[in-house]
Amino acid sequence: RIVHAINRYGEQSEWSRDESGKFTVRPIQAATLPVSLAGHNLVATAETGSGKTMCFAVCALAAVSRTIKRPQVLIMAHNRALLDQLCDEMDKLCTSLDGEVTCAFADRQDRG
Repeated sequence: RIVHAINRYGEQSEWSRDESGKFTVRPIQAATLPVSLAGHNLVATAETGSGKTMCFAVCALAAVSRTIKRPQVLIMAHNRALLDQLCDEMDKLCTSLDGEVTCAFADRQDRG
C-alpha cells in the first residue's frame, strides 16, 4: 500500500525516473525509509529539496490504519511554512491511499 503511494507520488513530482519510467528515490530517502518503516526512530539531515519531508510523510501515513475512524497522526511544526510543506506532501501521498488529511495551525497569537 505505501509503496503504491510512493510510486503515485513520483508520478506527481518532477523527480528523476529510471529507464522504465518509475520514480527513483533520492539518497536521503533510500537511507531513511527502510529504517523508519521498520519502526525505528531516526534523525537525519540533508539539504533543502532532498526529499526529507516526503520521508516523514510516508512514515506517518504507513502507521495509519484504514479501519480506525479517528485521528491517528498529530504533526507539529514550528512555523506555518513548514506545516504547509508537510500538508502538501501528505496530500500527495493520500491521493493514492483514499485518505484525507486535515491540517490545522495554531501559534501563540491564536491562544487567547
